[in-house]
Amino acid sequence: MTLLTRLSRRISSYASCVALGYAALLASSVLLCIPTLAVLSELGVGRLPTGDRSLFEPGALLLFEVVRIGRARLTSSLESSALSAALTSLLALPVAAAVMVRLERPGRTAWRLWLACAVRPLSTFLLIGGVTMLCRACVLVLLGFSAAHYRDVVFIAFGAKPADLTLLALALVAMVLMALLGVLQDLARAAAVTHQADGYSALGCALLLARRHVLRWLVPWSIAAAGTLAALLVVATATALFDLSRAGVWRPAAHFLVCQTAIVLAFASRIWWLDRALRLVRVYARAPMA
Repeated sequence: MTLLTRLSRRISSYASCVALGYAALLASSVLLCIPTLAVLSELGVGRLPTGDRSLFEPGALLLFEVVRIGRARLTSSLESSALSAALTSLLALPVAAAVMVRLERPGRTAWRLWLACAVRPLSTFLLIGGVTMLCRACVLVLLGFSAAHYRDVVFIAFGAKPADLTLLALALVAMVLMALLGVLQDLARAAAVTHQADGYSALGCALLLARRHVLRWLVPWSIAAAGTLAALLVVATATALFDLSRAGVWRPAAHFLVCQTAIVLAFASRIWWLDRALRLVRVYARAPMA
């Protein structure tokens, strides 16, 4: 197989994975936003002379008024959105499995075989996700209690500024632990796809790889995280650049296009990292695990 053929197959697999992830995100976003959009329509925001542009005016006076007046209905819509979010989080498992199977098999694969290979690790993905979610909940609870306790202790002993710095340090610790749990989850999923490992064997493989080959996963994960942060900066810059409170159809249209481009960039960074994780498991955990 020539280098050009392998490159074209890799690009094709990346493009299909980005398209699949983007379609899943679009469907879940519409599902989550429908209740809130319905409440805003009932409150008559769209019937204003300026349309919904007033929501984006400096000071956000109309936005606060909408939240104040429609607090009860917005709370109810958020509850509906929470149920939809739980449903979409479960539906995200088949999408993640399909993406990783596609990355593992970059060549031309019949859609039936692709679907069969994507369904196979779903139970393992569910177990890995449950264990990871439990660990994240424990981290949040422990750090939450620690923040509530140590902030008061530091505030009494040293004052307000050291207490705020203590909260910041605990928040950074929480972010690092959450990121590390995400890496372990991705490596465990890669082991489940590459070696058809069960959930506990895949988690053991992820822990072993994360401990023995730190730089081999830290460098690509950092590059992918930098790409995601760059996408967020693009969205923030576009929001500041295109003043949506002013008239002009081109403003929301340009903002929409920039945001969608940033989303595609974030997906591309994520998929590149998943490909690196699969390659890491394939190279440094060659023996199938039962």
